[in-house]
Amino acid sequence: MKKIFIVLSLMITAALASGQVSCGFIAMPEEWRFDGDITPFGYLLQIDKKSNPKNIWQIGIPQKPTIHAAYSSPNVIITDTLKPYPLNDTSVFIFKHIDMGGYSTPHSAELAGYYRVNSDSLRDFGTMEISLNHGATWVNLLTDTAYSAYYAWQSSKPTLTGNSNGWQNFWVLLAGLGIPFPVQHGDTILLKFTFISDGIAETLDGLAFDNFQFCDGTEGMNEIPANSLISVYPNPTTDLLYISRHTPCPMALVQVYSYTGQLLYEEDHFISGSIDTRKLNLAKGTYFLKVSESKRYTVQPFVVER
Repeated sequence: MKKIFIVLSLMITAALASGQVSCGFIAMPEEWRFDGDITPFGYLLQIDKKSNPKNIWQIGIPQKPTIHAAYSSPNVIITDTLKPYPLNDTSVFIFKHIDMGGYSTPHSAELAGYYRVNSDSLRDFGTMEISLNHGATWVNLLTDTAYSAYYAWQSSKPTLTGNSNGWQNFWVLLAGLGIPFPVQHGDTILLKFTFISDGIAETLDGLAFDNFQFCDGTEGMNEIPANSLISVYPNPTTDLLYISRHTPCPMALVQVYSYTGQLLYEEDHFISGSIDTRKLNLAKGTYFLKVSESKRYTVQPFVVER
C-alpha cells in the first residue's frame, strides 16, 4: 500500500506541473538530442545491425519530403535520413540504462521526447516498449492493458502511424512499473522503439524521434560534482585505480558499472583505497565509478587501457 501511495502522489504532482519531464522535482532530466552532445550517464543506444543488417534507423539530418527538419537542429534518429522506408521491414533501436532508484524505490522515472511520423495509417506503424526484467517481458506503452495501472501518460498517447502534421510531444510516468516488476537498484532498464512496415508499396518518410528526456531517481540522494567528493587516479589506468575521498565516511558505497549499466563491483564501508581492474577482468574501455554517501553521490567515468 505504501508503494502505491508514493506512485499516486508522484502522478498527481507531475500532472500539475507544466512542460516536459519534471523528475519529481528532485533533479534535472537527462537529455539525448543526437547532436553530438555528451550522452546521459548510464545510457547506451543500440541500433542492432548484427541480427538485422538492414536495420533502417539512422542518426543524422533528415532530408525527406515531409520530415525535413529536426525538432532541435541538426540531427534526429529516423528510419533512414534519405530514402522512403522499405516493404516488410521491422527495425529496432534500444536504450539501455541502469536504475538509479526511480524504479526500485519506486519514486521518479519518466520518459519524454518528440516524434514525427509519415506512414500508411494503421498498416505501417511504430511501437514504444519497456522491459524491467532484462527483456523477458515487454510492456507496449501504446497498447498494453495488463500493466496500464502502473504508468501514466501526461501527454496525449503518441500515435506512431499516419501523419503527425509536424513534431509532437510525448511524456509518460513509469515509476509505478517497479511494483509489478521488482527492480533492484542498479538493474538494467530497456526502452525499445520499433518501426514495422507491411508489403504494400509506399513512398513515405517513416518515423523520427528527437530530444529524448529521461528521469530515474529518488529523493534524498543529491548528485554532486565528482571533484568535490573524490579524487580518482590515474585515469586512464592499466591496473590499479586509486580513489581518495575528501570527506571520509564509513558508510560510503563504491560501485563500478559498465557502459551498458551492468554492476561489476560493489564495496560497502569504503573510505579510501584502490580497485584492481585486472582482478575484476575489466577489458579495455570506459567504465563508471559511483561513490554514494547517506545523502549524496557522485559518478566519475574512468578509462581502462591494456
